[in-house]
Amino acid sequence: MGDAIQTPRLVIFDLDDTLIQTHAASSHTWRTLAEEFAPEAGIEESVLHTAIDHARKWFWADAERHHAWRLRMAESASEALRMAARDLGRPFEDAARLQHFADRYTKLFFESLFLFPNALDVLHELRARGTSLAMITNGGAEWQRRKINQHTLAPLFDCIIVEGEFGVGKPAPEIYRHALDTLGVDAHDAWMVGDRLDWDVLGPQKLGITGVWFDFAARGLPEARAGDPDRVIRALADLSKQPGF
Repeated sequence: MGDAIQTPRLVIFDLDDTLIQTHAASSHTWRTLAEEFAPEAGIEESVLHTAIDHARKWFWADAERHHAWRLRMAESASEALRMAARDLGRPFEDAARLQHFADRYTKLFFESLFLFPNALDVLHELRARGTSLAMITNGGAEWQRRKINQHTLAPLFDCIIVEGEFGVGKPAPEIYRHALDTLGVDAHDAWMVGDRLDWDVLGPQKLGITGVWFDFAARGLPEARAGDPDRVIRALADLSKQPGF
C-alpha cells in the first residue's frame, strides 16, 4: 500500500461499474431477454436464464476469451444465448435470429444503464478544485464511446483512453503511462479509482499511482488477492473524504 497523502493532481476513473452501473444493467437485460426468448426456444424462462448465466460465467472466466469478446459485446450476447440453448438441448443456430437477439440485447442494455449516485457531482467537484480528470476503460470503441456519450461524460474529462482505440487495455502499463504523459502528471501525484483490483488498483500501483478500490457492492476485499488497495470507498461521494483531499 502506498503512503502518499498529498492531494492528487490527477484522478483517473474506470467507467464500467465505477461511473456507470454496468453490472446491474446487464443483469436486468438478461432477465428480460430470457423472458422474451424462452417461448421461441421452447425452454422455461427460469431454466433459460440459469443456463445463460452459467454460459456467461464460463464465457468470461477465461482471460483470453474475455479480452477477445469484450471488444465485441453485442456478438458475445448472442454467443451466450447460443451456448445456453445448445447446452439445454434446444440448439438455436439461426444466424438471423441470433443477430436479432444481439440487437435486442444492445437496445435493452443501453436503456438500462444509469450513472452511480453522485457521479456527476463528484466529477464537477474535482474539476472545481483544479484536479485533472482522466478515464481509462477496456472494451470496444463503439460500445464504450456510446456509454460515454449517452451520459455526456466526455466534457468532464481532460483525457479519455478506450482500449479499442488505444490498442491495448488495462492492466498494460502503457495505458496508464499514456494518461500520465498526456496530462503531464507524475505517477505519485495521481490516483486511480475503479471496481477491479487487478485493472484499477494493482496495475496502476506498479507505476506508483495510488489505487482506490470502489467496492460498490460492499462485498469487502476477497481473501485471495495479489495486493491491497491504498484506499477503499463504497460510494463515489466518499472519494473527497479520503486522506489527501
